[in-house]
Amino acid sequence: MPGFFVCNRRLDMELSNVNLDRSECGVLEMPDYTIKSVMLKSFKKDKTLYLDKDYVVIEDGYILNSRELFRKYNVKNVHDLIIHLYKSNGDTFMNEFRGSFGGGGIR
Repeated sequence: MPGFFVCNRRLDMELSNVNLDRSECGVLEMPDYTIKSVMLKSFKKDKTLYLDKDYVVIEDGYILNSRELFRKYNVKNVHDLIIHLYKSNGDTFMNEFRGSFGGGGIR
């Protein structure tokens, strides 16, 4: 089943109910967190599981106006869009998003 799993400790477990023909699994392991995701391949460009030295970004769902926002803010993917909007707008970064989505972030 598509979605994401976040645990506040390192956890080695397999996600179940995953159709690997249609889905892709991802994992981010950090000292204090484990984040796993299952994304449908057909919507991969609208989802993100991203880690850099400053941010962890998780988004699952479908942002209907993502292409419009990519052009408006001159970014090429969802995690860059979220980070850009977070830096500009703080906790209200998602106010411009349209669609059905969920996510989280750690800074």
